[in-house]
Amino acid sequence: MSSPSISPLNLSSLPSDIIRLITGMNLESAPTIRMISPRWNALVLEVLNNRKVLPVLNYFRWTTNVTQCNPSVTIDPRYAEYFGVSRWDQFDETFDKNKRVKFSNGFSRFGRIPVLKTRLTRLFKRCSSVAMLSIEAAQLPFLKNSMGDAPVHDLIILNICEFDKTFGACMLDFVYAHSVRSLSLAFNGITSSEWTKTKLVLVRFFKALVRSCISVCLCIGNSEDESEMNSFDLQNHWYSRIRSVIGNKFYIRISPLNVGIIIKIDTR
Repeated sequence: MSSPSISPLNLSSLPSDIIRLITGMNLESAPTIRMISPRWNALVLEVLNNRKVLPVLNYFRWTTNVTQCNPSVTIDPRYAEYFGVSRWDQFDETFDKNKRVKFSNGFSRFGRIPVLKTRLTRLFKRCSSVAMLSIEAAQLPFLKNSMGDAPVHDLIILNICEFDKTFGACMLDFVYAHSVRSLSLAFNGITSSEWTKTKLVLVRFFKALVRSCISVCLCIGNSEDESEMNSFDLQNHWYSRIRSVIGNKFYIRISPLNVGIIIKIDTR
């Protein structure tokens, strides 16, 4: 008696739900399994459009110098190809006892900006969220056009050289668009001697932040007079100033530094 014939497994004919399940369990292989068939490609793209099932981008940092833009990301290394950073320079790092890898690359500021935008758009489109995003103030408008709606938990903005109405509005738009939960602002060259000008923008800024329920950290340099104050007087000095901006609703913690002050405000 002849044995019944068994048809070989045909990946192209698998049920759609099974293909979605396979994709969700093997996101790092998404670039490869998309090539199985046009149907697989369509279903893989469908899964990738659901942020809730995508991997977290642990850390994104962007620094610049005179000639280059230098983005770097810290991720689970198995997702390097998936995020499109497998050919970037690689550095081993450890975070919270979990093995993570930092990938970094340099893009010339003279001609490769369109390439950088394409890479970053892919990077942010393929993550569920960004745990920490650290950028310089001048990069904020560029990232607004590259990040889509990717949520950001901790946002750090460095080298803020001018805190005017335009920058404040741009930052608020970013906070709302990306559901930012924690915001750190490091001022560069803006000392408390310019407080009167800065205060006007901060008042509007914090009024708008009330409905966002986020924590805010401000790093501001000392003026010449404040450099002569002891820690106790400096804390009281800034406590009064910040209360004049945000009122009595929020918790404030002030930490004096050798060259400035750190002010932490919880609006939740």
